[in-house]
Amino acid sequence: MTGMGEPVKWGSMPRSLAGHAKNIVTARPVEALIHVIRGQKVMLDADLASLYQVTTGNLNLAVRRNPKRFPEDFMFKLSTNEAGALLLQTARAETGRGGRRTRPYAFH
Repeated sequence: MTGMGEPVKWGSMPRSLAGHAKNIVTARPVEALIHVIRGQKVMLDADLASLYQVTTGNLNLAVRRNPKRFPEDFMFKLSTNEAGALLLQTARAETGRGGRRTRPYAFH
């Protein structure tokens, strides 16, 4: 065991915790996930899904299946031009290389 204030060394981590260490994700500030599109501060569906630790498809499906739970203007689908500009800004994967094949939704 380490004393107070000493960093925990990976080799000295209890086995019960060592298995969970691989699940630790480096946190990104939420502010870095916010984009301004159409003059509104929004988060993209993929980033929001990542925060909730679900797939993008499941997030969008849940929203589509429960429209009464959300205001009508809660989300919008990016235009082809907006999606293309965002692709250039964020260097997301190309179609056919593991990237998405549909335009993203923006949530505000």
